[in-house]
Amino acid sequence: MGMPNLAKTWTREQVLALPDDGNRYELVDGELLVSPAPRWVHQTGVKRLLFLLDPYVRPQSWHRHSIPGGPRSSGRPVGSA
Repeated sequence: MGMPNLAKTWTREQVLALPDDGNRYELVDGELLVSPAPRWVHQTGVKRLLFLLDPYVRPQSWHRHSIPGGPRSSGRPVGSA
């Protein structure tokens, strides 16, 4: 006999109601994925990389951004066509 699936299915509203505790929350097909926020050394590396890319990006009229955290949604469930 198999084990029952006890995993909770999360909604977008439930994730948005979670406290701002510094963790990164992702909702994928109803599953809550939690990872720690990037540390300062990571953020410093990202800033340096963006600085190094700037001479190549600017002449092409491309854009480079360091995207802050916060809720983002594609408006459709992950995995749907």
